[in-house]
Amino acid sequence: MRFMEIDNYLHVLYSTINCVFFKKKILFYMKRKSNKVNRFWMDYRQAVIASDVPESIAKWYVKWAIDFDAFLKGKPLRERTAADIRSFLEKLCENPKIEPWQVQQAQDALAILYRDFLEIDMGSIELGPLLVRHPENEWDQTRNKRFRDQVKSEQAFTGRHAALFERLTSELRLRHYSIRTEQAYVHWIRRFFTFHNQAPVAEIGPEGIRAFLKYLAEVRKVSASTQNQALNAVVFFYGQVLKADSGQFSNFTRAKRTRRLPEVLTKTEVQKLLACLKGKSHLMAGLLYGGGLRLTECVRLRVKDINFEQRQILVRDGKGQKDRITVLPEKFIPLLKKQIAHVKRGLKEDLAAGSEGADIWPALKKNIPTQVGTLAGSMCFRHPGCPLILGPESPGGTISMPVLFKRR
Repeated sequence: MRFMEIDNYLHVLYSTINCVFFKKKILFYMKRKSNKVNRFWMDYRQAVIASDVPESIAKWYVKWAIDFDAFLKGKPLRERTAADIRSFLEKLCENPKIEPWQVQQAQDALAILYRDFLEIDMGSIELGPLLVRHPENEWDQTRNKRFRDQVKSEQAFTGRHAALFERLTSELRLRHYSIRTEQAYVHWIRRFFTFHNQAPVAEIGPEGIRAFLKYLAEVRKVSASTQNQALNAVVFFYGQVLKADSGQFSNFTRAKRTRRLPEVLTKTEVQKLLACLKGKSHLMAGLLYGGGLRLTECVRLRVKDINFEQRQILVRDGKGQKDRITVLPEKFIPLLKKQIAHVKRGLKEDLAAGSEGADIWPALKKNIPTQVGTLAGSMCFRHPGCPLILGPESPGGTISMPVLFKRR
């Protein structure tokens, strides 16, 4: 009887070992297969980039190709036909949340996948009949005709008007316009060219500008401030970039701004809102409310700009590149001191790791080298050990925005 129990025990043990070994083999095979799939799509991404697609756009090409791979499960990519591709594109057309340019992008992605990567000729697949087949899709027949200034892709401006946009950016930075103004002006000039079907600049005169402004007011129904901003961008482009006669572009009627009373939260609502936040977010929101700081001003706040004795905050390079002094909320002084102590510990770690620590403008590093590596020059809310984000307003490596939170 004892021998039978031992035999059964050994049989169960042997089965368990086989089961564990089999599971390990399955996991090893799945991991090996997953790595192989990842390498396949990484190689395809390189093929997309080699086809003159920007790296920032290439990920969307990979996304469309992966969606097509999952569209017909069990059927290998090499065994699929042009009819399968057409069915996939038809399904995209039926989705009202997908824009026509996205369908075109998906078609381009599959063309690169088969023509350049897999080297399989699928022929030409036209999208025209697909869009006509679904007249209920308002995003194609109504919306695109209505919004003539809708920028479909930034790639459309990398060819014909690339030099003009470089000159526009250069003129804005030469006059020390803020980065937000630069982004807004570039955005409006893109919409202006899109409205005129990217016609040559010589063919667009004052009447074209008036037509664009009329379109914004009557069709887009933008606010007065938005319309005036668009006008400022176009006038700056023609006057400072193209050096056109200022007399032709100075007689435009500006929209009258409507004065409205501001809507603010009550003290109780603010307290409930702040109670929902914790940690660094709670402190920053409290400074925004109690000190009247803008978001960018709070993010770029430095230790040396805080005066605990007089309970003041010195805001440097605020809106309009102006400095000002505002109040430091007494309620958040203990939390702010705790945050600065955290920054001090992180500064020691950064210096030990070979980093400069303090976030100093390149010009100040030459004039005031003693500020480098000091607590006074450090930003209050940068996460220790995280890299700094370089901004377009600083081609020489000037600090734009710090990393506030470490990614998990």
